[in-house]
Amino acid sequence: MKNKSINSGQQLMLVESLSAIFGIIGITTGILSILALKPHIWIRPLIEGETDSFIFTSITVLFDFLSTFFAGFAWIIGTKIVNQKIKDKITISKKEKMANKMDLTSFFFGLVGWILSILSLLFLFDFMKDDFASEVATIISVILDATSASLVIAVIFILNSENKKKSI
Repeated sequence: MKNKSINSGQQLMLVESLSAIFGIIGITTGILSILALKPHIWIRPLIEGETDSFIFTSITVLFDFLSTFFAGFAWIIGTKIVNQKIKDKITISKKEKMANKMDLTSFFFGLVGWILSILSLLFLFDFMKDDFASEVATIISVILDATSASLVIAVIFILNSENKKKSI
């Protein structure tokens, strides 16, 4: 049983890491999307800035999805680990329980951030054209994504500290 638990723990850390990495990329491209709407940032005609913003926002939508997907997957894996420990009558630390709840919270922050990044992209299309609304949606999305990524990074630190404690 320990082998399965070790593999699940390693799998969880990999999924957490992927969520954090994709989240950071999504945050970065979201910021670049906002900057692309500002003509004085790129010193190019506005139409090219809108094209750049569309490209960056599209990339943001992709990485927000990946980050959110992996945050949700991390919660599922963490829940399975916790349930298996309960079944095997292994003590679960408060930190492990808190980390699992933080994964779920991260998923919801990421989900709302992803929805807002999709909305931001829609505001760049001609049928909904509104650069200001796109900018506001992207700013809020970046804030939510940063919160989600911060929670995932905190979970990684919590799980690392728990693993170190167990290995001593």
